[in-house]
Amino acid sequence: MKSPRSTTPFVVTVRRLLVLLPILACWVPLAASAYCLENATAVPLHAQSLDSGVFTVDIPPGEERCCRAATCVGGNRPDSLVLIVTGYIPVGQARQPGWHAECRVRLQPEGRVVVRGEVTQIRCERQDP
Repeated sequence: MKSPRSTTPFVVTVRRLLVLLPILACWVPLAASAYCLENATAVPLHAQSLDSGVFTVDIPPGEERCCRAATCVGGNRPDSLVLIVTGYIPVGQARQPGWHAECRVRLQPEGRVVVRGEVTQIRCERQDP
């Protein structure tokens, strides 16, 4: 004989919390970003972490991207070296890779960089916490 499902207030509350947990987890802020890059130029940027390999991103003008992976910064590395370029040309069969302008910056946890300039010349302005 089957036992009836328990519907005590405690059990009902626990069931509701279990259903809501994945939804609530999306609203709770993630652990602090390892670092963020803001594109304050009028041209697209391409950025890549040179020492971790976990962060490669394109950043449209006026937008920002953050590296949230636990391996972005931390552990044995107190910071991360990031290359930011304009006019990025990826490697291809009929072309050589390249870019027009670059800046390199070392970012610590919670670090932030605002990139300013134009396609032929950019500068990375660190906004340290």
